[in-house]
Amino acid sequence: NATLLAQLERIQKLFICRLLGVANCSPVVLLFLETGMWPVKYRRITSTLRYLQYALILVNDHFLSYNMADSFTLATARRASWVAYLARTIQNL
Repeated sequence: NATLLAQLERIQKLFICRLLGVANCSPVVLLFLETGMWPVKYRRITSTLRYLQYALILVNDHFLSYNMADSFTLATARRASWVAYLARTIQNL
C-alpha cells in the first residue's frame, strides 16, 4: 500500500534526523549517504528479490518451488500473483 509505504519512509527519515541530530528539513539523500542506510522502499525490494533468488534455486519437489511455478503461471495469465505484484512494484520505481 502506497500510504503505508509513505508512512514508513517518513518515520525512517525522522529516525535518521534524530539519530544524526539534524533538522527534519534536511535533504533526504544526504541523510542516507551519511548513515549508509537504504530507503525503506529499496530495502523491501532487494529483500524480496533475494527471496525470489532463493526460491528459484530450490529443488523442484520443494513446496516453495510449486508455489513459485503457480505464481509465474498466474502472472503470465495476467492474474493476481506474487510475481505479478513484484513486477508491478519494480515497474513503479
